[in-house]
Amino acid sequence: MKRRVRREVSVIFSAADAVRAADDIITKGGGHGAAAGVTLATERIDDFRRRVNEFYDSLQLKNQELYLLPRADVEIDDFSEINEELVDNLAKMEPFGNGNAEPILKITKATVLSVRRMGADGQHVKLTLRDKNDVALQMLAFNAPEEFFREVGDEVSAWFQPTVNEWQGMRSVEGRLLHLA
Repeated sequence: MKRRVRREVSVIFSAADAVRAADDIITKGGGHGAAAGVTLATERIDDFRRRVNEFYDSLQLKNQELYLLPRADVEIDDFSEINEELVDNLAKMEPFGNGNAEPILKITKATVLSVRRMGADGQHVKLTLRDKNDVALQMLAFNAPEEFFREVGDEVSAWFQPTVNEWQGMRSVEGRLLHLA
C-alpha cells in the first residue's frame, strides 16, 4: 500500500527578491534574504512601496510576526549568573552579525519593580526586574514599543542580551531588552 506524505512548503520573505520585483522602478539595488538596499528617484518611492507590498502579498505568508520575535538561546530561572564574567565570556564569541547572532537570554518569570521613561519624548524605557530570589536586574530598551512600558508588580517574561553599562565611573551589568511578554 502506498502512503501519501504531505509536506508543508515553507516560504520566507526575501528582501532581495522584493527589490528584484521592483527592478523597473529602482536605479540600483541588491542584497540578500535578510537585508537589501535600493537607490531610486524620490518621486518613485510610493511606486516602490506599492510594488514591494504587492510582492509580499503575492507570497501569502502566514504568521510572519512570529519571525520577528527574538528566539532565546538560553532560558534562565533567575539572574544569579548574569554578571560581568558572563558578559566577558559572551564577548569572546564576537564578532556578532549575520551567521553569528549575539546570544539571547530569556527569563521566564520576573516581576517589574520599577519603570522609568527616558529620552526627550519618553521613548526609551528602563525597567528593573526582580527574579524569584529577589535579585534585581535593570533592562533598557531604546525606542521601546508601548508594550514595554509595564506597571510595577506586573509578572513578565523578558528576552534580553546582557551588557555592561559604564557611566560616571561606575560599572553595572544590565540587559538590553529585546522583547517582553
